[in-house]
Amino acid sequence: MAGTAQRLFTHRHTVRYRLERVRELSGLDVGSTDGREKLSLGLKAMRVLGIAHRGGPATEAGAAAGRVPRGR
Repeated sequence: MAGTAQRLFTHRHTVRYRLERVRELSGLDVGSTDGREKLSLGLKAMRVLGIAHRGGPATEAGAAAGRVPRGR
């Protein structure tokens, strides 16, 4: 995790948070080979179909930058 954070120029807790959000939103465990494969194939399919959004949530109209509140 520390190596990934270093390559992304971010804190390791940020990497952990983002991976947790991927799990919450997709229902897939990025720690498993199966989960990573499904996410990878899904992203590739979105690109092929032309439905992949190149920007992030903060670039969408009306979206505020910052943390996404967790539903608890």
